Amino acid sequence: MLSVNASFNRHVIIVFQTNCAEFESRLNSECDAIVSAVRRRQQELIENARREASFKQQSYCDQVTQCTSRVHRTTGLLQYSVEVMKEADQTAFLQVTKRRVKICACVKLAFHGADTDTDTDFLADILARIVARMSACR
Repeated sequence: MLSVNASFNRHVIIVFQTNCAEFESRLNSECDAIVSAVRRRQQELIENARREASFKQQSYCDQVTQCTSRVHRTTGLLQYSVEVMKEADQTAFLQVTKRRVKICACVKLAFHGADTDTDTDFLADILARIVARMSACR
Protein backbone atom coordinates (compact mmCIF):
# COMPACT_ATOMS: atom_id res chain seq x y z
CA MET A 1 0.00 0.00 0.00
CA LEU A 2 2.90 2.25 0.70
CA SER A 3 4.17 1.89 -2.82
CA VAL A 4 0.71 2.74 -4.20
CA ASN A 5 0.65 5.82 -2.00
CA ALA A 6 4.16 6.84 -3.09
CA SER A 7 3.22 6.25 -6.73
CA PHE A 8 0.07 8.34 -6.27
CA ASN A 9 2.04 11.11 -4.60
CA ARG A 10 4.56 11.13 -7.47
CA HIS A 11 1.69 11.25 -9.97
CA VAL A 12 0.07 14.17 -8.06
CA ILE A 13 3.39 16.00 -7.96
CA ILE A 14 3.90 15.51 -11.72
CA VAL A 15 0.34 16.71 -12.47
CA PHE A 16 0.86 19.66 -10.11
CA GLN A 17 4.15 20.59 -11.80
CA THR A 18 2.54 20.24 -15.24
CA ASN A 19 -0.37 22.46 -14.19
CA CYS A 20 2.03 25.03 -12.73
CA ALA A 21 4.07 25.07 -15.95
CA GLU A 22 0.91 25.48 -18.07
CA PHE A 23 -0.34 28.24 -15.75
CA GLU A 24 3.02 30.02 -15.93
CA SER A 25 3.04 29.72 -19.72
CA ARG A 26 -0.52 31.12 -20.01
CA LEU A 27 0.30 33.89 -17.55
CA ASN A 28 3.36 34.87 -19.59
CA SER A 29 1.44 34.90 -22.87
CA GLU A 30 -1.42 36.94 -21.35
CA CYS A 31 1.04 39.43 -19.81
CA ASP A 32 2.82 39.71 -23.17
CA ALA A 33 -0.53 40.40 -24.84
CA ILE A 34 -1.36 43.09 -22.26
CA VAL A 35 2.06 44.73 -22.67
CA SER A 36 1.64 44.64 -26.44
CA ALA A 37 -1.80 46.26 -26.20
CA VAL A 38 -0.44 48.95 -23.85
CA ARG A 39 2.43 49.70 -26.26
CA ARG A 40 0.01 49.97 -29.22
CA ARG A 41 -2.20 52.34 -27.23
CA GLN A 42 0.87 54.33 -26.21
CA GLN A 43 1.83 54.76 -29.87
CA GLU A 44 -1.74 55.82 -30.76
CA LEU A 45 -1.75 58.41 -27.98
CA ILE A 46 1.66 59.75 -29.02
CA GLU A 47 0.46 60.06 -32.63
CA ASN A 48 -2.70 61.85 -31.52
CA ALA A 49 -0.68 64.24 -29.34
CA ARG A 50 1.69 65.02 -32.24
CA ARG A 51 -1.23 65.61 -34.63
CA GLU A 52 -2.94 67.88 -32.11
CA ALA A 53 0.29 69.82 -31.51
CA SER A 54 0.79 70.23 -35.26
CA PHE A 55 -2.79 71.41 -35.71
CA LYS A 56 -2.49 73.91 -32.86
CA GLN A 57 0.82 75.19 -34.18
CA GLN A 58 -0.68 75.71 -37.64
CA SER A 59 -3.70 77.42 -36.10
CA TYR A 60 -1.42 79.68 -34.07
CA CYS A 61 0.62 80.57 -37.17
CA ASP A 62 -2.58 81.37 -39.08
CA GLN A 63 -3.78 83.63 -36.25
CA VAL A 64 -0.42 85.43 -36.12
CA THR A 65 -0.53 85.98 -39.89
CA GLN A 66 -4.10 87.26 -39.66
CA CYS A 67 -3.27 89.64 -36.80
CA THR A 68 -0.15 90.89 -38.59
CA SER A 69 -2.24 91.62 -41.67
CA ARG A 70 -4.78 93.51 -39.59
CA VAL A 71 -2.05 95.51 -37.87
CA HIS A 72 -0.61 96.47 -41.27
CA ARG A 73 -4.02 97.53 -42.55
CA THR A 74 -4.72 99.49 -39.38
CA THR A 75 -1.32 101.18 -39.56
CA GLY A 76 -2.01 102.17 -43.17
CA LEU A 77 -5.41 103.49 -42.18
CA LEU A 78 -3.90 105.54 -39.36
CA GLN A 79 -1.19 106.96 -41.62
CA TYR A 80 -3.79 107.91 -44.20
CA SER A 81 -5.97 109.46 -41.48
CA VAL A 82 -3.04 111.56 -40.26
CA GLU A 83 -2.49 112.82 -43.80
CA VAL A 84 -6.19 113.63 -44.15
CA MET A 85 -6.14 115.61 -40.89
CA LYS A 86 -3.37 117.74 -42.33
CA GLU A 87 -5.74 118.73 -45.16
CA ALA A 88 -6.43 122.48 -45.27
CA ASP A 89 -9.95 122.17 -46.70
CA GLN A 90 -12.30 121.29 -43.81
CA THR A 91 -15.07 120.07 -46.10
CA ALA A 92 -12.77 117.60 -47.80
CA PHE A 93 -11.56 116.53 -44.34
CA LEU A 94 -15.10 115.88 -43.18
CA GLN A 95 -16.04 114.03 -46.37
CA VAL A 96 -13.00 111.80 -46.09
CA THR A 97 -13.53 111.42 -42.34
CA LYS A 98 -17.02 110.04 -42.92
CA ARG A 99 -15.53 107.43 -45.22
CA ARG A 100 -12.76 106.70 -42.65
CA VAL A 101 -15.40 106.14 -39.94
CA LYS A 102 -17.13 103.61 -42.19
CA ILE A 103 -13.82 101.88 -42.93
CA CYS A 104 -12.99 101.80 -39.20
CA ALA A 105 -16.38 100.23 -38.56
CA CYS A 106 -15.63 97.58 -41.19
CA VAL A 107 -12.20 96.93 -39.67
CA LYS A 108 -13.77 96.66 -36.23
CA LEU A 109 -16.36 94.25 -37.60
CA ALA A 110 -13.66 92.12 -39.20
CA PHE A 111 -11.46 92.20 -36.11
CA HIS A 112 -14.09 91.54 -33.45
CA GLY A 113 -16.59 89.62 -35.53
CA ALA A 114 -19.46 91.60 -34.01
CA ASP A 115 -21.84 94.27 -35.23
CA THR A 116 -20.59 97.82 -35.26
CA ASP A 117 -21.57 100.12 -32.44
CA THR A 118 -24.43 102.53 -32.85
CA ASP A 119 -21.86 105.20 -31.80
CA THR A 120 -20.03 104.66 -35.09
CA ASP A 121 -23.24 104.97 -37.10
CA PHE A 122 -24.23 108.00 -35.04
CA LEU A 123 -20.85 109.66 -35.69
CA ALA A 124 -21.12 108.93 -39.40
CA ASP A 125 -24.60 110.52 -39.46
CA ILE A 126 -23.33 113.64 -37.67
CA LEU A 127 -20.43 113.94 -40.09
CA ALA A 128 -22.81 113.60 -43.04
CA ARG A 129 -24.96 116.44 -41.70
CA ILE A 130 -21.92 118.67 -41.14
CA VAL A 131 -20.69 118.00 -44.67
CA ALA A 132 -24.15 118.79 -46.07
CA ARG A 133 -24.33 122.07 -44.14
CA MET A 134 -20.83 123.12 -45.18
CA SER A 135 -21.56 122.25 -48.80
CA ALA A 136 -24.77 124.28 -48.67
CA CYS A 137 -22.91 127.27 -47.22
CA ARG A 138 -20.44 127.31 -50.09
